[in-house]
Amino acid sequence: MALYYNSDGSFSHDDGGADKTYLSDGTELPLRASFFKRYAAIVYAEAAGTGLINQLHPGDANIQMIREAYGIVRAMFNYMRAKNYKASLSGGSYGTNDLLNDTNQYHAIGSPNFNEFLNAPSGGDDAKRQAVVKALIKFFTRELSSVDDIDSSGVMYWDGRDLFVKGPNHVRSQKGIELSNSGIGQLYAAQGLSISSYTATNPSPFYSGPYLYRAVFAAGGTVFFVIHPDAVNAGIGV
Repeated sequence: MALYYNSDGSFSHDDGGADKTYLSDGTELPLRASFFKRYAAIVYAEAAGTGLINQLHPGDANIQMIREAYGIVRAMFNYMRAKNYKASLSGGSYGTNDLLNDTNQYHAIGSPNFNEFLNAPSGGDDAKRQAVVKALIKFFTRELSSVDDIDSSGVMYWDGRDLFVKGPNHVRSQKGIELSNSGIGQLYAAQGLSISSYTATNPSPFYSGPYLYRAVFAAGGTVFFVIHPDAVNAGIGV
């Protein structure tokens, strides 16, 4: 399967060739087609749907969808890099295949939305599908307009609407989250939901500080996190 995509993220065709990914102009992307589809399927399953994005960001939905998808793409890559470094210290490795099959980290693998993307070149939420592929193209071609701040943010984790529904009772909140700015907590204001910084009520056994995570930005329907700098300074990693 050789997959071809247009630069806007829409699917062009599969010429049945080798396991490679191309843009419609012939540019080869540095990820085999089977990995590209699986990467995109995880992002598609994790990202908010078009209807929700339109509600949260009226008039700005398309760019928000791309930024959200890019955030997930980048967070996954950053996580893989950090895990690989940790594994290498004991002679191991953690690569792309490990990342794309890590059901402990990415519970969306195998979900209906994941399979919806993986098993067909179109259908479902086509606007989100296109935004996801566009985000991956931007990542692999290093075309960073509208996402350059995300690319350098260092994010590795994210949460969506569930965080706002559960608030301080969410599992991440219980480990301690600090919002870098109060606007992040108003992402779901259109639905009457908000969050704030929450000090740990069920801290990690490896770190007793008030915040294990720091929320650094929000995009689409998702809040993105890094490990809190204080935790990093205390030796905490992935």
